[in-house]
Amino acid sequence: MVPPAGHAFYKVLRKLPAGVWTELCRPPAGVSGRAEADSPPMSTFDDLNALSSQELHDRAYRYAERHLDAGFFYSLIEMMPAAEEIEGQPRQAAADIVHWGQQVLDAVKRDPKLVDALRPVYLDYLQKHPDA
Repeated sequence: MVPPAGHAFYKVLRKLPAGVWTELCRPPAGVSGRAEADSPPMSTFDDLNALSSQELHDRAYRYAERHLDAGFFYSLIEMMPAAEEIEGQPRQAAADIVHWGQQVLDAVKRDPKLVDALRPVYLDYLQKHPDA
């Protein structure tokens, strides 16, 4: 699902300073950004489920960024309030619903609790893209 061109998601992206989106999606220091070249594609649920949530996150982000899949990032933004609610952050979830700009920031930060809460989203995305 890709949001329509006039959607608020794109308005937020246009307001970000140059290079911010790429910087936010970059792997943490000490982590290679080329893991997909070092590891074979995985498309079966069992193979993917054996990976840590952080590995699933990294594979999904790299694939989506490489293929300019704005729909994937948009779906993460939509899922942020639910993920925060799952992780016991009801106030943050409620604030995100009112202030959608915070959802964009939450979608790109590397909070381990949110990464775990979004694990099913990463699994689903990677199963749909076996070459990721």
